[in-house]
Amino acid sequence: MIEKRSDFLKGNQRLNSTILRSEAQPLPIEILSIRYVEQATERTNQTYTPYMHQHTYYELHLPLVGTQVYWLRDGEVSVQPNEAVIFAPNALHAIPFSSDDLCKLSIGYVFLDGVENSSLAWVARAFERQSCFKTKSNACYTNLLLQIFQEGSQGLPGWIEMVMNLMIQLVVSIAREIVPCERPEPAEQDSLRKRMQSIERFIKDNISAPITNQMVAQHMFLSIRQLDRAVMAERGVTLKRLIDDTRMSEARRLLTETDMELKEISVALGFSEISSFNRYFRRFEPVSPGVYRKQFRKKRAQEIVPAAIPDDGGRKGD
Repeated sequence: MIEKRSDFLKGNQRLNSTILRSEAQPLPIEILSIRYVEQATERTNQTYTPYMHQHTYYELHLPLVGTQVYWLRDGEVSVQPNEAVIFAPNALHAIPFSSDDLCKLSIGYVFLDGVENSSLAWVARAFERQSCFKTKSNACYTNLLLQIFQEGSQGLPGWIEMVMNLMIQLVVSIAREIVPCERPEPAEQDSLRKRMQSIERFIKDNISAPITNQMVAQHMFLSIRQLDRAVMAERGVTLKRLIDDTRMSEARRLLTETDMELKEISVALGFSEISSFNRYFRRFEPVSPGVYRKQFRKKRAQEIVPAAIPDDGGRKGD
């Protein structure tokens, strides 16, 4: 693991002179700045910020050695080695105290457009709900940051991809810590549950139509983003996935519990052509709807055991 000051400085130079951006799944994110900071150097260069300030991006600080205190509008936060503090964009804060021996790692980053449609959209939502968050002491956070600097210092083939993967691991790990902190009050939970029931009922009632996220959002008088957040919070999936799950559940039911023709089932699920239904069904099952039905009926028939014929020992009635 990286230990020498020269390696940190080398990592500083390479990491901050390279575009570190990942627009692909599972989490579109960009690292804007990444620094190894020594308090002694900051004081000499007068680059520390003891006054209130804010940034247009997320800012994460984690001490390797020493202690640092941050002032917020409504209190203060102190961090030590293996503890990270994250400030959201435009969150006012100041640094009134840093121990003389302080050495820390800092990262500035943003989530990119399209993050709400990514498989890790809940991570961005978790960070959005916190203007400031201090993690528990966890050596895992330190190790991930040290690995990022090590990749930057060495510059081996594929180092950019490694850095982005490590960064995603870091923010996902912190988001897991943030999420359990959000516990709705009973009245709020009841309201969320009723709203979710209304969403699911609307989807089921309109499953025969080519239902879209926009249709559900208009019905609920919410934006698509608000609706997607609500569904993710209650069901752990995106709205689109909820619609797909509902449609596939009904498809399986109609195939196994009714004798409807495939054309009729296609129409009942919002498809004008059987071929469209087949393509859709194959996205979730390894076989076509027709084969799925045959396999189910064959398995069902095998499970039916013929009634045993009583043995009278070959004797005829008296």
